[in-house]
This record gives sequence, C-alpha cells and structure tokens, in this order.
Amino acid sequence: LKKKTSAQQIKNTFEQHVIPEIGDLPVERITLQQWLALLEELADDVPSIADRVLTNAKQVLKWAKKRQLLEVNVLSDIYAKEDLGIERNRGTRFLSDEEIKMVLMAIEESNILPKNKIFLKLCLMFGCRNGELRKAKKTDFDLNRKVWIVPVVNNKTGKKTGREIIRPILPEMEALIVEAFDYSSCEYFLTNDSEETPMSHGSSNSLPGYLMERLRR
Repeated sequence: LKKKTSAQQIKNTFEQHVIPEIGDLPVERITLQQWLALLEELADDVPSIADRVLTNAKQVLKWAKKRQLLEVNVLSDIYAKEDLGIERNRGTRFLSDEEIKMVLMAIEESNILPKNKIFLKLCLMFGCRNGELRKAKKTDFDLNRKVWIVPVVNNKTGKKTGREIIRPILPEMEALIVEAFDYSSCEYFLTNDSEETPMSHGSSNSLPGYLMERLRR
C-alpha cells in the first residue's frame, strides 16, 4: 500500500466501506459470499468505489497468499465487469470555451487561498492530472527552457513507459508558477497549509466544491 501513489485514498475507502462491514473478522475467515455481498451493494450505489475495493482487496489477498499467510485468495477469479457489472467508461466530455471562461471567473471570485487558485488555473491550462501538479517540486519547472518536467514517479503513463512527461510553459503559466514559488518555503511547488509537505489529495478534492458553489450563484 505504501508504494501506491493513492495510498491514503485507498486506506480511507477501506475504512469507510469495508472495515465497518467485515473488519471484525480475521481475513482468512471472510468468505467469497461475504466479499460479494459487500461488493455487489457497493457496485449498485458507487461502482467506482466497488471497483477500487475489489482491485486492492485482490492485491492484498494475492500478496498474503504468496507469503503463505493465506491458503487461498477467494477474490482471484472475481472481475469488476464480468461479476459486478461495472463498466469503466472513458470520459469524452470536455469544456467549451464559454465553460472555461466561467470556471476561470469562478476561480477568481472564490474565497479560496491564492495558491489554490494557482493550482486550479494551472491544472486547467496544462490539462494535467492534478496529482502531477500536487506532487511537483520546484526543480521540476525549468524556467530557462520553459518546460515542466513531470518525473516518472509522478506520472501515470511513466510507470508503464519509464519516461518523463515534458510540458511547455507559456508566459501566462510562468507568471503563475513564479507566484506559486513565493507561497512555498520548501522544495515542493505546492504545500499543505502551514506545512512543508506536498499538497494532499484531500486538499485538492475539496476545491471543486467551492467553485460549484460559486457557479450556482
């Protein structure tokens, strides 16, 4: 779990959806039927959560079986699509010019911290995964060459290709990047409030809610 970039998110998911249901049972005594009862209910309500629970529970049980801590991985032959009816849809939706204008206006008029406004604007401008920006270090931004280098460890495709992602920095982006540098006193580009740690997933997750509230006005 520690090696996963979304470790805290996975931990929170299990604490919320799995432990209250079967957390009092030794793992070797949790039957396939008990797992399926939990997963099928989740699949009906929140398919993405059911998919996450199944994927990570299978990995944990596989890890334990390989180390002879378990005799069998009861979830080894269970699949999200085939057994739970979960379809992983690739999004095709994109923002129109007018919607982008509205989002930028909502960012400007919101009461969120300036550094968080920069985060949202740069995510929009770069079209990047928010985790790439949250985990970035100041040294990832080469303002002389005008490029942002996303290291392999911080980009999803890099884990498969072994390659960095290189994104161009336009003048409007550079101004925001330089401003963000002033808000961080450590090596990380964006940090949690009053801390020298990279912006957490939870911190970034709360921001869209503020924008939606502003857009509804």
